[in-house]
Amino acid sequence: MKEQVPGSSQCYDQSGVDQVVDCQQQMERKTALEAEIRLGFEREEDDLMVVDKLLVRTICLGGFAALITAAESAQLVRGIVLLNSAGQFSNANTKQSKENGSETALQKLLVNPVKEALQRIFLGFLFWQAKQPSRIEKVYINTSNVDNYLVESITRPAGDPNAGEVYYRLMTRFMSNQSKYTLDSVLSELSCPLLLIWGDLDPWVGPAKAVRIKDFYPNTTIVNLKAGHCPHDEVPELVNIALLDWLSSLEPVAGPQASA
Repeated sequence: MKEQVPGSSQCYDQSGVDQVVDCQQQMERKTALEAEIRLGFEREEDDLMVVDKLLVRTICLGGFAALITAAESAQLVRGIVLLNSAGQFSNANTKQSKENGSETALQKLLVNPVKEALQRIFLGFLFWQAKQPSRIEKVYINTSNVDNYLVESITRPAGDPNAGEVYYRLMTRFMSNQSKYTLDSVLSELSCPLLLIWGDLDPWVGPAKAVRIKDFYPNTTIVNLKAGHCPHDEVPELVNIALLDWLSSLEPVAGPQASA
């Protein structure tokens, strides 16, 4: 985070990455990328010593990745804060069709390549559309804090030559395994407190999703704000208050025991 949320940095240590991930290096590791979704960090369990658990705050698609991280690495994460998170709940019909379906030779040799080509065209268009400045500006209801610097900071990572390929692989991974990468499957593995700060006027993700998340995972606190997809940009003071109130409600973590 290049700019700290006002006030929170005075009480809590904030760490972030002030650089764009080098997509070129990531794409050179094709085998690893195709094998699994890479989350925010890699670790060696035997060499890891956790002094303070992480409090993860993120938005949209990053929110879903953060949930997976917290579910798979509970020993590292103390709590999750999501702002208008992406992700879908599972569909019973999709599960049933997946179980009943089996690939034929015709599908593997003819249908699948055509399907992949069409997916690339469709997702390529969605990616191009999503990174347009005019499209980004539309998700803000209150544009008083929206300037060229903010828009450029969002579009800059999408300008990487391999960003489109990363987007394609991420989206197709979700689409090809809709029973695994769902909110209910991830939330069922979650064990830490969850805060949802939700811009109710978001044209992409409505507040009903926040309610459904809380119904499924009761250890959830919801703060509804009159803002769009990025409430931290539109009403940063209110987001900061909600964040600090929630942090103060968490149970303190016992410090490391001194060895004799």
